[in-house]
Amino acid sequence: MKIDLRKAKSERLFVKENIDLDLDVVENPAKVDLNIYESNNIFVIRGKIFVTLNLECSRCLKIFQRDEEIPIFLVFKTEEYAPKGKKEKEIEIDEDNINTIFINDTIVDIKKFLKNEILLEIPLKPLCRDDCKGLCPICGQNLNEGTCDCHKEKTDERMKKLQQIKEEMFGKEGG
Repeated sequence: MKIDLRKAKSERLFVKENIDLDLDVVENPAKVDLNIYESNNIFVIRGKIFVTLNLECSRCLKIFQRDEEIPIFLVFKTEEYAPKGKKEKEIEIDEDNINTIFINDTIVDIKKFLKNEILLEIPLKPLCRDDCKGLCPICGQNLNEGTCDCHKEKTDERMKKLQQIKEEMFGKEGG
């Protein structure tokens, strides 16, 4: 999805279209709604991207889909307006330019920047639902679908000797 930022110098650009992002995690197409404008040789792209994410639950390993509305805020400057560094082709980034993307040409393929925004929004441990029970650690049964008959008493091997002493002192019930 290439955009000629020079067109934003004279008037605001509005982009509404469906795009294929070539990401396994995204159900295509994604819907893009962007507003592009220029101010003092700084090009700003602001808007939203609507995607359906294909995720795997980190507890039960079930594949599920989630609709997301991801805010987009990108700031571009051409390299001629970039702060100069000590060496040629080096740019010294200060606090004002930390979120600025420096470009060589005013025709920009924003697809890769949209992909980055989507990937940053994916949770590290996605859950199919907030109360997901996960898998049984013994048999692997999905506990959201039903229970299993596994003996789930957690015993630490290092504590077996103490358990024996407790049973000798207080009996099997352990008072």
